[in-house]
Amino acid sequence: MEEVRSTSAWVASHASHVIVDSSGIEKVAGSMKDAIPKVEWDFEGIHYFDNGPLTVQYLFVLDALNFCFWPDKDLSYDHLASGLKEALQNDKSAFDADKLQMYSGPELRKMLKWKRPLPLEDERVRLIHEVGLVLERSFEGKASKLVESCENSAAKLIALITSHFPGFRDHTVYKGHQVFLYKRAQIFAADLWGAFKGQGYGEFNDIGSITMFADYIVPAVLQQLGVLRYSSSLSNIIKSNSEIGSGSEEEVELRACSVHAVEEIRELIYRKSGKQVLSVELDLWLWSVGIQYPALQHHRKKKEMSCNGCRVLRKGCSDNCILRPCLQWIENPEAQGHATIFLAKFFGRAGLMSFISAVPENQGPAVFRSLLFEAAGRTVNPVNGAVGLLWTGNWQVCQEAVETVLCGGALRPLPEFIGSDSVADDAWNCYDMYKLQDPDLNSGSKVLKRHHLPDEPAKITQLADLDISLMPCFHSKKNSPLPEKRRHGSPMDSEESVTTVCGDQQAIEPKLLNLFK
Repeated sequence: MEEVRSTSAWVASHASHVIVDSSGIEKVAGSMKDAIPKVEWDFEGIHYFDNGPLTVQYLFVLDALNFCFWPDKDLSYDHLASGLKEALQNDKSAFDADKLQMYSGPELRKMLKWKRPLPLEDERVRLIHEVGLVLERSFEGKASKLVESCENSAAKLIALITSHFPGFRDHTVYKGHQVFLYKRAQIFAADLWGAFKGQGYGEFNDIGSITMFADYIVPAVLQQLGVLRYSSSLSNIIKSNSEIGSGSEEEVELRACSVHAVEEIRELIYRKSGKQVLSVELDLWLWSVGIQYPALQHHRKKKEMSCNGCRVLRKGCSDNCILRPCLQWIENPEAQGHATIFLAKFFGRAGLMSFISAVPENQGPAVFRSLLFEAAGRTVNPVNGAVGLLWTGNWQVCQEAVETVLCGGALRPLPEFIGSDSVADDAWNCYDMYKLQDPDLNSGSKVLKRHHLPDEPAKITQLADLDISLMPCFHSKKNSPLPEKRRHGSPMDSEESVTTVCGDQQAIEPKLLNLFK
């Protein structure tokens, strides 16, 4: 995980709130050079283990949900691990891919025997749905198939996970630089290695490539050991139990500096004693120390997961992300990613973000939806776009194009709209018009769940689905009045559209459309 090491080192060298103290590293490395602490992976017996594929499935579900316990003072990682273990012991099919896609918040609580809502419960439910969906579509429903495809390489496994599962893409932007941390993806590889003791599903030829896992317990331990030092402002935030913003400089520095500090400790131990120690082993020891001291003060950050749009664009996501609310009308996480990528390719990433940021926040979803229909319509009908399809009674073509984008399919211009006479009789069939990239979409796999637009008749008379309104431009003799013709229900002061005039007010000027007020 060279990208994790290098970007964490860059953060440490440019940090404003956290300092990696070389004297503290010397002290910790010196105390470990003769006797490196060893901690067994399942030292409390809280995990499920049967030495087979079901253990791999269990660990993947566990690590998908392994974040943010502190908001509920009684909840801990142990409750999650032991609750999932008991659920699997009672029902061996509990983590089958199709079942994972169906769990609700209350059902997850029941599984864990937790009587109140879990911290970030909706996000946890979304993540297990994503795990089930992607496993079903790409790995025969089994996490063991995912592991087998990595060819005994932990680095390849993490690359596979982060490329297929958006929920595991733990990266952010710090002072204009992208930073990779990949906490839970690396934990999964480490859990496999620890559970199977380096054999079978846990055999990795490059287990040393994994770094420590940047969370909120280990930084607190490193600070107590004198390895990390905080600025006065950060110290005050932690002492007052105030929350630190997700993706903020303080939060990124705490996590990245922890990674860099552990790497420095590991290398110094080797230089002093010649003994190789894994970052995985150091992390396990530091974490076990931390959980033995409940009063240890750590930073508090509610885990705000990156939205699916920011994940596929590989950009930082924050609490104030303008893209997140634009995607909420699409329920399926993969469909959200497909729509974002399609628009970013059509308008450009900067163009897409500019369109959304140019309007009030409450109008962002309407803009995103309008752009999606226009981009899809313009792709299949290059000359007249979505509006041309609407006015010629072919709106269903635009709807099918959008559906294909949400499914991850590819669009191409239709001969009907570019002057070709070679049109098949069944050209309006979606699967004939669009070459779907994923053959699984035509198989018996689970249908993607999302909000569908209502079916429209062949003749469309309303423009509401585009979230815009258009006024025809009339040509008339100079000095003649402009005919008062416009679509019913769109008054001139409507927020849907505004027309402005240019040039001589006495002449009949072309009308300019202001789509987004």
